[in-house]
Amino acid sequence: MKYQALVLVIIILFSTFMLRSLNLQQRATLPSSSIPESITRLGTYEVPSLSQRNKFQAESLQELQNIASRRAASSSQTITAVIEKPSVGRSIPLCAVQAAAFLVKDIIQGSNILSQNETGLRPIASVSKLMTTLIAVESLDPSTVVSITKEIHAQADGYASLEVDASYTVQDLIRAALVVSSNDAAYALATSFGYEAFIARMNEKAKEIGMAQTIFSEPSGLSYLNQSTATDLALLLEYIYRVHPELFAITREKLVPIVNQTRQRTIQLSNVNYFAGTKDFIGGKTGFINESGGNLITLFNHVQSVWAVEVLGSNDRFGDVSKLLLCAQKMQKQ
Repeated sequence: MKYQALVLVIIILFSTFMLRSLNLQQRATLPSSSIPESITRLGTYEVPSLSQRNKFQAESLQELQNIASRRAASSSQTITAVIEKPSVGRSIPLCAVQAAAFLVKDIIQGSNILSQNETGLRPIASVSKLMTTLIAVESLDPSTVVSITKEIHAQADGYASLEVDASYTVQDLIRAALVVSSNDAAYALATSFGYEAFIARMNEKAKEIGMAQTIFSEPSGLSYLNQSTATDLALLLEYIYRVHPELFAITREKLVPIVNQTRQRTIQLSNVNYFAGTKDFIGGKTGFINESGGNLITLFNHVQSVWAVEVLGSNDRFGDVSKLLLCAQKMQKQ
């Protein structure tokens, strides 16, 4: 009986050993492709990718990991949240900015302070009007009077801000395009020059400035085909700052008057840019269409320099610009 009990114990121990060995062998030979990757990490800087950002907003790495883990657990497909590294030379905080792309650049020194996806091509919406008004300043007589026809009004696609059959000087149309982002003003400027030639000139000017990744298909930004990058847009900001600062002077004003020449009536335009009239704000332009999200490109005085601060694809463009300014200022003090 004793021998039988001893044999039974030996059999049990041997079986346990064999099972553990088999289990370890199976784990060692398990293909890596069968293990879902929820997070891909590059360096220490981790943010949602452009493709994921419209689906969820993550304020921290932990929140992003939690979202990815939940989705992976509830789906048979692999969920990959691509994490991208900034182009600056050191690990930096997210600054709590949720824009798909952003850039803070010292345009005097020519150096990037903060950046994320700054070379990624994105729809720029009404930011396009900075180029539209630049071409108007360089190509049109500011005193020329232009009528807002039914055709021009219709091109604004329901987002017109000027009356049909009213007429305005080129200078006032530039003001309307910059201050209230008037789509019909942008189309009126292009039409007065010759529509196709005006669009061609916008693209030529972009190349002259060095905006190699930028394309314009129309003057207002209503089309998602108007696309650029944060890097290219910083070049546009710098060019206007150095060559045509009068355009930014318009964007700094809270209230801007224009005159309906047909009725000789003055209209007060209220600036849609929340930074208008604030300290250190030099100028800039807002933009929004569904395909782009909120865009905002700006210039600010900073000590003895000038910073371009841009956000593209933001749910809170003014808040994100404010956060970037504060974050960049803290970095400069370190």
